[in-house]
Amino acid sequence: MRMTKYLIFKVKNQMLGIKSNQLVNIVKNVKVQQEEEKPLSTIEIWGTSIPIINLHQLLFQQNLTEKANVLLVEVGTEEKKKDVLGITFDEITELTILDDLLSYPFQFQPSSHKSYKEVVVNYKGTPLTILNIPHLRKLSQGSHIFPTIYLAN
Repeated sequence: MRMTKYLIFKVKNQMLGIKSNQLVNIVKNVKVQQEEEKPLSTIEIWGTSIPIINLHQLLFQQNLTEKANVLLVEVGTEEKKKDVLGITFDEITELTILDDLLSYPFQFQPSSHKSYKEVVVNYKGTPLTILNIPHLRKLSQGSHIFPTIYLAN
């Protein structure tokens, strides 16, 4: 059994989590340059434009209002470098230690291969979605994180 620290946070009433070692910084009340009806945005921090995944748009099809809270997370690139990606949130719930998800004692629901969800578990009686940060990064680069659907002629 391996224990890992997770940062648990909410977007609307949905509980989400990331591994705490992925967290770089937390930025509150920042102006996000929102693209119309797309989950991709950007912010300017430290003189750098950082891609932001608007989880409000991705999960609930809602655009952000004027300001947002953003978790800055570190993600590895295909070139074995580290990059920073922002994800929006409403509130941080807690920092907790969980058993590794493969041996988690409650419901274990693995998600599809291309999803932004790493796994969904039952945490304290509530579904908790652990985010797949590399797949969110692909979304920020314009790659598809959802399977492509081809229509037959």
